[in-house]
Amino acid sequence: MECNVLTAIIGVFGTLAGIILGFILNRIIKTGKLKFYINDMKIVFSVPDGYGGANETEAVTETSKSATIIIDFDIYNQSSDYKIMREICFSLEHEGKSRTFEMMDLATRRTPSQITFIDRLVVLTVPPKSLLKYSTESIITDDLYKVKGSKKFIQYRDHKNKLKTINIK
Repeated sequence: MECNVLTAIIGVFGTLAGIILGFILNRIIKTGKLKFYINDMKIVFSVPDGYGGANETEAVTETSKSATIIIDFDIYNQSSDYKIMREICFSLEHEGKSRTFEMMDLATRRTPSQITFIDRLVVLTVPPKSLLKYSTESIITDDLYKVKGSKKFIQYRDHKNKLKTINIK
């Protein structure tokens, strides 16, 4: 009888240890984060050409009307779960002041007539163990002289609503 009780107790402890170990291993497998690889960043300033159009230059001038920041980046999801990115934006920080701008997905660019439409990059769902490639642009229309000397970031909110920041060098 004592042997049966001891065997039952060992079985219960073995089952509990298996459940706890399974839970811990499952949590370890699901952990992982998004890795960002900035492939290219280009800043282009628009200057009116006098005929209703605009020329692009790499230096800001007195007549510059806007700056377009084009960023090509890859996102790799290291985990075994889907990851989401919400409220994606481009951010500039100059002398302690931060400004955010919409990021437009260049893959959605369409020109049905004389007007070009580009969809805003709002939410991304990154599948597990996969790499996504994006080309985006942000347009800035004020304080153009501060654009080149500012710190540049991509910001988003994760599934826990935490603000994440990726530094662009």
